Amino acid sequence: MIKDSARPEYWIPDHLIKECHQCQAEFTPKLTIHHCRACGNGVCATCSTHSRQVPSKGWDRDVRVCDACYGKEGLL
Repeated sequence: MIKDSARPEYWIPDHLIKECHQCQAEFTPKLTIHHCRACGNGVCATCSTHSRQVPSKGWDRDVRVCDACYGKEGLL
């Protein structure tokens, strides 16, 4: 788990995220928030099944990205 103080500024704060940015499923204790390392939106595990490098955000190793960002060419 990443502490709030160590989270990148572009990530949407957890307290503002009520549902998955892609499928709109409501987050619960069983359906947890994952942050896309490319766009910073909160998504569920089902909508963030891919990993890739996102050098534009400082991620030089494969990290979690949402399915929408995974297909975007501009992340490299």
